[in-house]
Amino acid sequence: MKKGFLKLMALSVAAVLSMGMLAGCGEEQGTTDEQAGGGTKDVLVMGTNAAFPPFEFVVGEGQGLVGEFDGIDVAIAKKIADKMGKELQIEDMKFEGLVAAVNTGKIDMAVAGMTVTPDRQESVDFSDTYFTASQVMVVQPGSDIKSAEDIKEGKKVGVIMGYTGDGIVTDDLGVAEGNITRLNRGIDAVQDVKNGKLDVVVIDSATGKALAEENGLEVVEDPTVFETEEYAIALPKGNEEMLNTVNEVLAEMKANGEIEELAKKYN
Repeated sequence: MKKGFLKLMALSVAAVLSMGMLAGCGEEQGTTDEQAGGGTKDVLVMGTNAAFPPFEFVVGEGQGLVGEFDGIDVAIAKKIADKMGKELQIEDMKFEGLVAAVNTGKIDMAVAGMTVTPDRQESVDFSDTYFTASQVMVVQPGSDIKSAEDIKEGKKVGVIMGYTGDGIVTDDLGVAEGNITRLNRGIDAVQDVKNGKLDVVVIDSATGKALAEENGLEVVEDPTVFETEEYAIALPKGNEEMLNTVNEVLAEMKANGEIEELAKKYN
């Protein structure tokens, strides 16, 4: 009786262990599926700073391409989500927190008019580039600012925190910290120029031109200082399947002229 009981117990334990192993295999496969798509099976989370027209901006709830959000980057992200068979969810956050959010898995990708830089490449993988831009200066009509040299001293200079212009103004032009105002949103920086709180804002070209036109301001370009830069999508390190999918979508949109059409539409 005791021997039979022990044999029955051994069989029961073996069955439980087998079920656990099968369940473990199922969980591991589920993780792989999620990693391949970036996020959950049904949702692709895009992080952005939605005050950067024409790439991302907020409109009325339900009036945007995705909820209240619209713009070139939103349209591109929507194509990527469709390709993956997922619903696009957008998280609006401070620009300087986007790379960290990709690293921690808070978002699946950062699509935010983000310039590829060596520092960022240490933390995230970048897609192929999809847009070429540069920095410009937005000023009041009749301003005496005609080149980047003119903002080095005695001017109240606005930049968007963490953006390329921030680094150029601080490191390349050497503007004194006391003369620099860092804001989280390009829209706010341009408004401060319009209201006279700032003399100039250094900002990405497409956004600067759009906001200048909207607010009756002028754009000053200086290609001797503001070189071209490439926008790309920031993705988690090592997720080759997601990177390949994103690059495939971008290649298709470039080849069929969709990205060019989006630039025309939103500009």
